[in-house]
Amino acid sequence: MMSGYLTAKAETARTVIYDWGRMDWLIDDVNHENPGFSLARMIVRHGQCSDRHRHTLCHEAISVIIGKCIVVLGNDTAVLQSGETIFVPKGIAHSVDNTNNKTDVELLITYSNGTRDYLPVS
Repeated sequence: MMSGYLTAKAETARTVIYDWGRMDWLIDDVNHENPGFSLARMIVRHGQCSDRHRHTLCHEAISVIIGKCIVVLGNDTAVLQSGETIFVPKGIAHSVDNTNNKTDVELLITYSNGTRDYLPVS
């Protein structure tokens, strides 16, 4: 590995399983020293929706790699498909809805901080 560069490999990611899918944490303060941002691969299984939540410590960018989904931001919704990204400002409640699709959606999630907070919203 070259000095001063971060590398992330899918096979060494820290995986967290949820009822709706999973997050594979590639880069964050847990697995790298002070990266200044977080990067995760997110899978939302077909017929599922991620839990509605918000972050007060960071902004979030949601990029669709494979498939399509509905991103719920506050009271608004946006339909995203492969190659599209949406910006979620800190403090805005959001979730990823894949309930109308018959295939899983794969996303790349980027956070503006290496340490995130996660506040559930009902």
